[in-house]
Amino acid sequence: MKKNLFVFFVFVLIASACNGVSSAQTIIGGEQPAVPRVLGYQGVLLEKNNRPKPDGIYIFKFGLCDTADCSDPKFPLGTDTLLVKNGGFSTMLTVPNAVKFNENWWLHIEVSTLGGQMEALGPNMLLSTAAYSFQSDDSRRAHKADTAALALVADTAHRAVSAHFADNGVPIGSVVAYAGNTIPRGWLLCDGKPYSIDVDTTKALFNAIGFTWGGSGKTFNVPDMRGMFLRGVDTSGKVDPDGSSRLLAGGLQGAKLGSVEQDATKMPNSAFAAQPAGGHNHTINWHYQQVLLGNGGVAGLLLPGGGEPTTSVPDHTHVITGGDLETRPKNVYVYYIIKASQTTTIDY
Repeated sequence: MKKNLFVFFVFVLIASACNGVSSAQTIIGGEQPAVPRVLGYQGVLLEKNNRPKPDGIYIFKFGLCDTADCSDPKFPLGTDTLLVKNGGFSTMLTVPNAVKFNENWWLHIEVSTLGGQMEALGPNMLLSTAAYSFQSDDSRRAHKADTAALALVADTAHRAVSAHFADNGVPIGSVVAYAGNTIPRGWLLCDGKPYSIDVDTTKALFNAIGFTWGGSGKTFNVPDMRGMFLRGVDTSGKVDPDGSSRLLAGGLQGAKLGSVEQDATKMPNSAFAAQPAGGHNHTINWHYQQVLLGNGGVAGLLLPGGGEPTTSVPDHTHVITGGDLETRPKNVYVYYIIKASQTTTIDY
């Protein structure tokens, strides 16, 4: 049976006690703490492309195997109907008393949608305990340093899961405006640069955007959004009337993701126009007069006074000149960055 890709975290946390066993405690004096029979389990259900499964109700079947590759658990832990949101889910698993924790056990999980066929998730996961902050019966004998260290490890594990869920809230390929000068880990600047499709830090990004923004073969380009305003894709053509002439990488045209549109200026709804002049003449305050020269010749002179009409012109308009280098609203510079990989490491 084809297995789904499944990435998960397991935390063995004490939720309650069974069969009269008290909450686990650190007991000084050689006695071993009681082993809890209820395990808290948190997981992240992912598609093969490393994206979270769609939100909804899923049926989970849990069991414990005594080998890593078993498909028929030795100890079934029951079937549970769980809500999956952003890929995340959690449940409480009751462990039979017959399970001895001094042996290796692998958690086997099967899952299906409502009314669907169960599929095994793989691989089976070897159970291991996570450090837990224990409380001593006698605070005077508490190992404070050790307890603090265990508490820190438990807190670290919890924060790691929180970080994973936070990352899954921002899909690979998301573009955001960033106001800092140092690009955060897991993100790339939208500057049109090429990246390899085979490198772990950019492979997931290529799966998300492909060659939409340029590239071929073993390299692809991130979007180049330097100096650009962003616009939602309008395949209907009702909002972007020139959408069919937008340019894609490689020179192709179309109203598609990644296409670029050049400058344009539409006439305003209330159009600009020069005042109409109509047909008219202009006059000058001079008149033309011929005079006789001493050698018997004739000359034409323009003399003040009188007034002579210029050539008559019909109705006409005047061209408005001027303007700036571009048409733009008020704006502020930010960096556009694109989510390239998931990061779950936490620095302290």
